[in-house]
Amino acid sequence: RLLYEDTTFVVVDKPPMLPTQPEPSNYEECCPGCVNLLMGPFVTIEGEDVARPLLCHRVDSCVGGCVVMSKDGNGQKVFSDLQRQRKIKKL
Repeated sequence: RLLYEDTTFVVVDKPPMLPTQPEPSNYEECCPGCVNLLMGPFVTIEGEDVARPLLCHRVDSCVGGCVVMSKDGNGQKVFSDLQRQRKIKKL
């Protein structure tokens, strides 16, 4: 379920038991793969096609919750920097 989308980020509600990260055996059956298939295609702020959204953080596959993904590497870096600076808090 889509919770938020802007020019850089996509936030979804990941259901329990869906792997967050892709692996060779489940490249499509993971959070970024499902989001891309069900809600894509996405484009960057520059209008370039996004192959698949990039994870900004992980959520264990056995639990559900909000997952933030970026449409480009810059957004992923900005999110990571904000986490490192402790400007983003989990609720």
